[in-house]
Amino acid sequence: MFTKETNTYLELLSTSGTHSNLHRFKELLEILGNPQEKLKCVHLAGTNGKGSVASLISAILQEAGYKIGLYTSPDLVSVTERIRIGDTLISEKDFERLLFQVREAASKFQNKSLFTYFEVLTAIAFLYYKENNCDVVVLETGLGGRHDATNIITAPLCAVLTTISYDHVQRLGSTLKEIAYEKAGIIKPSIPTISYPQEPEVLDVITSTCQMQNAPLYFCDLKELTFINNTLVGQVFNYKNYQKLSIQLLGKHQCYNAALAIEVIEVLLYLGFTIKSEAIYKGLAKAKWPGRLDIIHHKPLFLIDGAHNVQGALALRDAITYYFKGKKIIYLFGSLKDKDYHQVLELTMPLGQIAILVTPPSTRAIRADLLQKQIQNYCPQVFAAATLKEGTQLALSLADEESVIIAFGSLYFIGEIPKILETCL
Repeated sequence: MFTKETNTYLELLSTSGTHSNLHRFKELLEILGNPQEKLKCVHLAGTNGKGSVASLISAILQEAGYKIGLYTSPDLVSVTERIRIGDTLISEKDFERLLFQVREAASKFQNKSLFTYFEVLTAIAFLYYKENNCDVVVLETGLGGRHDATNIITAPLCAVLTTISYDHVQRLGSTLKEIAYEKAGIIKPSIPTISYPQEPEVLDVITSTCQMQNAPLYFCDLKELTFINNTLVGQVFNYKNYQKLSIQLLGKHQCYNAALAIEVIEVLLYLGFTIKSEAIYKGLAKAKWPGRLDIIHHKPLFLIDGAHNVQGALALRDAITYYFKGKKIIYLFGSLKDKDYHQVLELTMPLGQIAILVTPPSTRAIRADLLQKQIQNYCPQVFAAATLKEGTQLALSLADEESVIIAFGSLYFIGEIPKILETCL
């Protein structure tokens, strides 16, 4: 547990906005000794799949014997999930110690306005990875890329672009070209860039950016991927010369993410890293990424999934169609107002028999009762729950052993489900 002072300060930071000022953030890092300049980073941006790809890359590099820092967002339960070395989260003691250092540095500014929550966490991460002498840091952007706090790094090992689609349109732009421009902001001069196959207008932006930056550009080739086996236990597939690769992550899109991770590893091999094929196989097989088609209980089958935008909803819909055809589907859904929840509902709700709506614990959440009328067009039975626990209990009471309960939408609430489930069973 954090001290009361730490919790109060973190809550205060959460009200300070999300717009990074990279010039001011750079000054903060200079006071802290520029820890980011001592790090070798694999830098990731994209709309969906960043966390999965980051965890796959990290797992492979760990198996190859490297000490790996992994920086991701958001968290499901605790902020310490965002900063880890290998499979170990930063301790609360280390987090508070480094938070104090960052606050001390911030107090030296004449302009006393707060740094953003994400800037402070990023500064803590840089300090932590530097003092622990990480060999590589797999660094995920928080929002966008060009103006993201992580983009303070000047010479990453490589830039990685996962799927780019519509999300955060209020901040990143209303067209795919505008969004791609922001994401492509992590591409650096002469630094290799590895991208997922993209929509034509996104591809144009990435290609032209790499040309301007004289940055080599590589893609994963999904035509070279063939599926062998796909069950609720995991997936087996071939990619290029790699035969019978296995992953625990569910959904065909995760095999595509694994292909992108392999292409990143191939670039690191070219840069001089020692990574045997065995490390690729073992790393992929061990990689986990909670909250993405994540089974947390059997009989009834209970999954949590972070699908909160159109691309995530498409992946969830495909998974339901493939894994749970003919099953009774019970949804537990909550969303934020600034998400494209109308399309998410349109894509997923017709596959369900029951929808239970909850209000995520955020000032940006849309109230469950306001969603109820909209969903009645798609799903036979719709309920609005007063609390998340009430919604979970209702889902369990309406399920039999063969039913499938899927909690999805905002990451602000799905992280609480496993803890609540323990009290309900």
